[in-house]
Amino acid sequence: MENTFRGAQYNFTQVNNDFIDGEMLSANGEYVKVYLLLLRYAEDRSLDITDAIISKIADKLDCPEKDVLRALEYWHSKGLLEGNGLTEDAAKEKEKVEMRRLLVMATKHLQKQLTITEVNVVYYIYHDLKFSYELTNYLFEYCVGKGKANLGYMKKVAENWHENKVITVQQAKDHTDQNYVFCYKVLSAFGIKGRNAAQVEIDYCNKWLKELGFTQEMVLKACEKVMLKTHKPSFVKADEILNEWKNLGITEPGQLTEYDEMKKAKKTTTTPVKAKPDTFKREYDMSALEKQLLNIT
Repeated sequence: MENTFRGAQYNFTQVNNDFIDGEMLSANGEYVKVYLLLLRYAEDRSLDITDAIISKIADKLDCPEKDVLRALEYWHSKGLLEGNGLTEDAAKEKEKVEMRRLLVMATKHLQKQLTITEVNVVYYIYHDLKFSYELTNYLFEYCVGKGKANLGYMKKVAENWHENKVITVQQAKDHTDQNYVFCYKVLSAFGIKGRNAAQVEIDYCNKWLKELGFTQEMVLKACEKVMLKTHKPSFVKADEILNEWKNLGITEPGQLTEYDEMKKAKKTTTTPVKAKPDTFKREYDMSALEKQLLNIT
């Protein structure tokens, strides 16, 4: 039977070989567990040791928090912890290892060697947007699963997640699920069936809900107006309508009803009555008509 390391491809924590070959061998086993769990839970690149992380480690090891603090003091004395977190060298080493792994994963997902531009995109997502290794790898899986195996698309999705303060894999899953459900409603309102929403369409939906602050009901009403007016689906036209409502301060269905009634009343009072053809074409001599009528009588 072949032995394999489960999760080696996706779910792992990087540990410096110097620690394994040196400090780990002479340390108390419980202290080693604390250090490994610290690496496991400190996902942020700053690797600050918060009270929440200390509590989490204590719960995991089923021990008092003071035992965890004692272990942290030990690693401080060994130079592996500094201030309120891992040493700068340890943090940089962790980042370097994760970046190498992400480039390998990106190559596998895209099924080709990365160009310099693509390597820079991965670095931008991981370093500049401060995505964790797990979140960046999920981003790859999510986009490839949608049939979008290119880093340009992945960059747009990453920026959208960043703007929406998505920092964990679970938040990313919740965010994409919510987006898909609402975008599906918009597509249905437009009469579009049998396909997923494109990223540009998802971006519009995010703009309407997040940026402009409309409810889903108001967005769907804008879509209905587009269809009634043009009989064609158009995210651009819906965007124009919603921007107009935003500028007018229309945010609720009741306000929209009042606005529509006001427009209808204004149109009725200002529209001139058109004369029927030939009604005013003839000109009459009124004096001649009077004389003619008098002679008749």
